[in-house]
Amino acid sequence: MEGKFPISETTNLLQRIKDFTQSIVEDLAEGRSPKIPINRFRNYCMNPEADCLCSSDTPKGQEILTLKREPQTYRIDMLLRVLLIVQQLLQENRHASKRDIYYMHPSAFKAQSIVDRAVGDICILFQCSRYNLNVVSVGNGLVMGWLKFREAGRKFDCLNSLNTAYPVPVLVEEVEDIVSLAEYILVVEKETVFQRLANDMFCKTNRCIVITGRGYPDVSTRRFLRLLMEKLHLPVHCLVDCDPYGFEILATYRFGSMCLLPLTEEDKKRTEAMLLRCYLKREMPQWRLELETMLKRGVKFEIEALSVHSLSFLSEVYIPSKIRRELKTMSSLSRCLLRGNFSLSTGTNRRFFSAVTAAAATPSSPRPSLISLVNDERDPKFITEKFKKACQAEWFRKNIAVYEKTVRRLAAAKKFEWVEEILEEQNKYPNMSKEGFVARIINLYGRVGMFENAQKVFDEMSERNCKRTVLSFNALLNACVNSKKFDLVESIFKELPGKLSIEPDVASYNTLIKGLCGKGSFTEAVALIDEIENKGLKPDHITFNILLHESYTKGKFEEGEKIWARMVEKNVKQDIRSYNARLLGLAMETKSEEMVSLFDELKVNGIKPDVFTFTAMIKGFVGEGRLDEAITWYKEIEKNGCRPMKFVFNSLLPAICKAGDLESAYELCKEIFAKRLLVDEAVLQEVVDALVKGSKRDEAEEIVELAKTNDYLQCKLRISPKE
Repeated sequence: MEGKFPISETTNLLQRIKDFTQSIVEDLAEGRSPKIPINRFRNYCMNPEADCLCSSDTPKGQEILTLKREPQTYRIDMLLRVLLIVQQLLQENRHASKRDIYYMHPSAFKAQSIVDRAVGDICILFQCSRYNLNVVSVGNGLVMGWLKFREAGRKFDCLNSLNTAYPVPVLVEEVEDIVSLAEYILVVEKETVFQRLANDMFCKTNRCIVITGRGYPDVSTRRFLRLLMEKLHLPVHCLVDCDPYGFEILATYRFGSMCLLPLTEEDKKRTEAMLLRCYLKREMPQWRLELETMLKRGVKFEIEALSVHSLSFLSEVYIPSKIRRELKTMSSLSRCLLRGNFSLSTGTNRRFFSAVTAAAATPSSPRPSLISLVNDERDPKFITEKFKKACQAEWFRKNIAVYEKTVRRLAAAKKFEWVEEILEEQNKYPNMSKEGFVARIINLYGRVGMFENAQKVFDEMSERNCKRTVLSFNALLNACVNSKKFDLVESIFKELPGKLSIEPDVASYNTLIKGLCGKGSFTEAVALIDEIENKGLKPDHITFNILLHESYTKGKFEEGEKIWARMVEKNVKQDIRSYNARLLGLAMETKSEEMVSLFDELKVNGIKPDVFTFTAMIKGFVGEGRLDEAITWYKEIEKNGCRPMKFVFNSLLPAICKAGDLESAYELCKEIFAKRLLVDEAVLQEVVDALVKGSKRDEAEEIVELAKTNDYLQCKLRISPKE
């Protein structure tokens, strides 16, 4: 039970516990035996009707606990005893391990397994995880490297001793003030390997964080790793044995723990069992290739075998070379994708197994490697060639993400002729007779400002016997707006529907509204709300959000308030974009009190604030000169699971410097580089100049050095020579 189920708030969970116990009391009072349904298995595969092969990982029906069966009477008794303890933990906001619970009533529980089973039953019964019950794991993991953090007021400064092991914190919710200078996170399977890396001073020569769960990772280790990923946005690499147990541990880090298949003595049976798991087939086909190769060759490979070369071969040669190879082949965008998606790779002799697999596989099987060939290429010319070759595979042409990414990369390199080349290449394939695929091509041209090409594709649809409906019409409108051809949007909207017998929908009108706003015709855009309704359609939240953004961000605050009132009047539900637009409008009007009230309102309405929400709050308080409040709102960004963007620093840093708080500006700049955040070079230069002027030359030189030596944001800051 690792949080795969819906998580309830503490108050809601307490109420459900109360309702459950009350129903049992009522049954007993009326002479009925309570019936408690417990699902026998809960796992990664929650839908038994899904098209997957995890036959042993799906629910296996229910077990009904009742007082009519003597063995179950004791089990119900233990469940209720543990539930009472859980209720106390939740009410008092305290935490305890399963071992702690056992020692509260050792004579009643008799064995630790009794408590373990009761906790599991409660998790299944209330569809939550252990940590929602405030039942925590006993910490088993270790961490070392370029990291420091605080847990419940205690400081953990791994930076002072890079190769000293620290215990992974148990209460992950209380971890805060995470700072790291690492370039990646390395997860190792075994404590022996972890100690080998520590003895070889691995972290001293490699800027990384090393974590081990000492075998199968406990919940705390996995949650701490997830926290580091979310806060630091670093790539994660995993070093495990290339045997079924290594893949099992890798899968545990990636997907969480599961109801495992029965253990056998033979690795072959375990490997065959893992190959049946649907998530490997669906999400990690490259792991399946490794496992299939392992079965075919009948061999396995353990990390310790690398010591045949030398004791330090692992830390001095193997891991650094693997990491360098990975970083070298990743484009900057690929690295961002890797950090966001928690991509793990096996570390043990993976190239050896991959080479064998590639030789044995059919042309259609190595799909991930074909995508990687395109994504990992850096030369625009080779990107074009590899993309065209990859398009020969039908499944590749269905991959929307790789098309979008490739077009963006070529456009960023100003190679628009090659954008045209790869999209014209699609004319060879039958997909161009399908409107959905053609609409994609039209949209792709529009996103990079190539409207003439988009219109050509639209005009040629009839020649390919591809019917033009509102789908492709909307794609053409979007391409026109994205290409900033605002003068054409209105004429296309008026002329084409009649010619092609197309009825515009709400999405069509929304795009027209966006085009009119871009043209500066705000009044005409607002008037379209009535036209939409006259056509029998209903304006949606996107309709109003476009108008809210245009009015509030362009200094038309009163117009924005009218649009907001109209949105409320028509019972159109606001989303976070609606609130963000109004918050920004209030910020520009320096109405901080109303901003705070609106922020409270969105929280009450169950809407989660994002980084743009906090950016608006900061901008508003900075505008009023209330820097303390602005900094307080800045600290809320990460607490709410967001990552600060450069717009935040564009408002905050100049204001801090202007107020003369150079120490705060200096610390904030260090935090930016430690957390690998983005900031404009001009803003950093302003801080450096202010530090020099304020007789803090050493601090200014440190910021200049950080800007020069970091590997993600190259800035050429200047510092005046000493007089």
